[in-house]
Amino acid sequence: MVNLGRRGVVNFNRRDLVSLNRRRVVNFIGACNQKAFARYEQLFKPFITKKQSTAKTFARSFVPKSEIGIWMRNTFINLMFLPYFSRLFVRRFMYDSLKLKDY
Repeated sequence: MVNLGRRGVVNFNRRDLVSLNRRRVVNFIGACNQKAFARYEQLFKPFITKKQSTAKTFARSFVPKSEIGIWMRNTFINLMFLPYFSRLFVRRFMYDSLKLKDY
């Protein structure tokens, strides 16, 4: 509890100070977290959206709807064992263009 002492000076006991400091720290951290999460979303949302779209397209290729699709899937999987095609696959589906900052 905060009480006014002589001459209108606020006197805090130790528990009040600890409680006040905790609230300040929690409020400060909350404000910092909101800014950090907003910045994080701004940086990563386009990247993640693109990755999720690519993953959906890639996943569809494993469940073809026609015999030609099955043949193409099997051929593509067999081509993955050749170095040129495996590098092409890695560049297309697994390469990340996101550059992280040094902190």
